[in-house]
Amino acid sequence: LINYIIENRLEQTEYVNEYTNATYLIKDTYKFDPETGFFSGWDEEKHKYDTSMWGYQVESESDGSQPWMSAPGVPEYTPKTIKNIKKIANIDDTANPDYKHSVWAIMKDHYSRYDIQTVCDICGMDPETLELVYKTYASTGAPEKSGTIMYALGQTQHHYGSENTRIMTLVQLLLGNAG
Repeated sequence: LINYIIENRLEQTEYVNEYTNATYLIKDTYKFDPETGFFSGWDEEKHKYDTSMWGYQVESESDGSQPWMSAPGVPEYTPKTIKNIKKIANIDDTANPDYKHSVWAIMKDHYSRYDIQTVCDICGMDPETLELVYKTYASTGAPEKSGTIMYALGQTQHHYGSENTRIMTLVQLLLGNAG
């Protein structure tokens, strides 16, 4: 569904540009190997990822301190570092040399592997029905429409339940059905 939305430009572009991280740039140390299914930072010995390789590119940082923080009577604490994330102008900013490091480009590339036929081969559904489901739900990305995903325990009660919930959220963000 994500690939279908992206390939057919059914996302709500203004929403995606303004209210998601799609335009943010990821460190160039982030990589994905479609042959192995592993992301950069995999430690075979520990069976764990070093996720620091996946972070955003930071344009500038400040310590977040404000003048009132040093006023008499204010408890001492360390303010949170404020990071200004580098980004491209919008998801269509393909002429930008940094485009390939944008969340949008990385996501587009990652999900491109899941065309309708591949999904049908995995789940056993016929392509015509699946495309009708995709087309119907993706139509809720129009500004005058909205869609919701309702689910019961079947989506969440798996060892990958959090991934199911996360992916449903991603679909809703692409279509502007959140917020």
